[in-house]
Amino acid sequence: MLETAENEEAALSANAVDLESSLRDAEASPVVDLVDRILLQAMSLRASVIHVEPQQKGLRLRYRQDCVLQQN
Repeated sequence: MLETAENEEAALSANAVDLESSLRDAEASPVVDLVDRILLQAMSLRASVIHVEPQQKGLRLRYRQDCVLQQN
């Protein structure tokens, strides 16, 4: 039983290292940065919904504020 507990502890430790590595990778990702910026903008506008609409050249973002879809 002691050996099983040690194996479980080692597995948890390995998973913690993998999680930390994944979090560092995510923080360096340009996609994560873009999503963070979109969410921060929505929060600053107090938007209830974010519309992400693909366009031929990029994306169109619209935010719903007070039940009205706004264009920014």
